[in-house]
Amino acid sequence: MPEVSQPDGNRLRRYQFSLRSLLLFVFFFALVMGLLRWLYVTGPVAVRNGYAGLTLRQMLIEHMEHNDGRWPESWDDLEPFFEEAARKESDYCTFATIKSSMYIDFSFDPDEYMEAVRQGSEPSELRVVAPKLGRFGWGDWWPNEAIEGYLTRKANMRFDSPESSEAQPAANNSD
Repeated sequence: MPEVSQPDGNRLRRYQFSLRSLLLFVFFFALVMGLLRWLYVTGPVAVRNGYAGLTLRQMLIEHMEHNDGRWPESWDDLEPFFEEAARKESDYCTFATIKSSMYIDFSFDPDEYMEAVRQGSEPSELRVVAPKLGRFGWGDWWPNEAIEGYLTRKANMRFDSPESSEAQPAANNSD
């Protein structure tokens, strides 16, 4: 009868996990996750997104100011406003960087949003700009909120304009 060999104890040991191996794995896993979180939340990606969002919001507002409140149809519509926006806000990013790192909802209609504001209904939260990767970062100058504020002010100015008050009958002219 052939002799059955017993497994070598050294070969089995290299497949066994020790507490030390487990702790080293957990440590390195936490280190990698922390580094990824830093890159995502406060690192270079978040800084780039913050400055790109800052410049992009100004480009969008400049475009609406110069085009009777119309929203751009493509990135090509925004490129002429980059230099002005970079001068006013931040020249940290190039136009190509902004275009490659930010998303714009080109189907947005600002007139619909302003009409909802004028009618007193609560329009849904405006989300027309977003980073393609990561988040905007820090600061109180989030692009969507700035564009929302601009459109709300513009809607209220149109509502309070002399043309709109002439169309309404006089309240009480008993002089």
